[in-house]
Amino acid sequence: MQNAPGKSCLNYFLLLILLATGGSAAEIKKLIENEMQTHHVVGLTCLIIQDGKATTRFHSGSANLEWPSPVDNATVFEIGSVSKQFAAASILLLADDGKLSVEDNISKFFTNAPVAWKDIKIRHLLSHTSGLRNYDGLDGFEMRQHLTQARFIKLLEAQPMKFDPGESWSYCNSGYNLLGYIVENVSRKSYWDFLQGRIFTPLQMTNTTRRDPWLVIPHRAAGYVYKNGAQVTRDSDLTELFAAGAIVSTADDVAKWMPRCLAKSCSKNHPKSCGGRPLR
Repeated sequence: MQNAPGKSCLNYFLLLILLATGGSAAEIKKLIENEMQTHHVVGLTCLIIQDGKATTRFHSGSANLEWPSPVDNATVFEIGSVSKQFAAASILLLADDGKLSVEDNISKFFTNAPVAWKDIKIRHLLSHTSGLRNYDGLDGFEMRQHLTQARFIKLLEAQPMKFDPGESWSYCNSGYNLLGYIVENVSRKSYWDFLQGRIFTPLQMTNTTRRDPWLVIPHRAAGYVYKNGAQVTRDSDLTELFAAGAIVSTADDVAKWMPRCLAKSCSKNHPKSCGGRPLR
């Protein structure tokens, strides 16, 4: 962001007011495009859902600056930490299956869990209160390392705890990667196969998958960073995101997911909140 945080917050607040008061599509588009210019956003899709129906939709900017490619309905974006919703939902589905509890200590699911993690519960990972160090920016966690579960845990073990579990809060991608590994260990499937079978396919999220750079993903938007007065391509060798933030999707696919996310649970315990069709 190139602006002072206060102005950004004010503009987002104005957007909420426009939505709440029935602001016109033209007003919403103008506000968002002004923000795009202010924050040097290359391209985006806006899809507003009210009462289960799309009321406003527009696209702006480019999906790729290296060739003519305007953003459209098919553009696939990295959704970043919105991916964490799917890790949390996966845990809840396994809890519904009776295969785990959010009160379980995570050491139950890892044969190589460090002693320092003995008091960390699944709920601590979900709520960013585990005390684990966030791996972002630490050496050894880059995507090029192709970390196995065992290697990831070994590297994370070397990092001192920030606080005792439950004693404070600190945003932690590390914890969400561990949730992904718990899903794998309990389900005996890869994390991505679990998501495909239990969430993506049931909801017909046909344009949602993992962000691996070696995958050929039609209509994938490129990533950029505004630096020294110009757009530059983002470093593709970022930290290994996995369950913490490695999903790509479209606006329409995310719209299929949001009613489940906004409900108390996407599980069988709340079938009415899932439109009568709980995920299984």
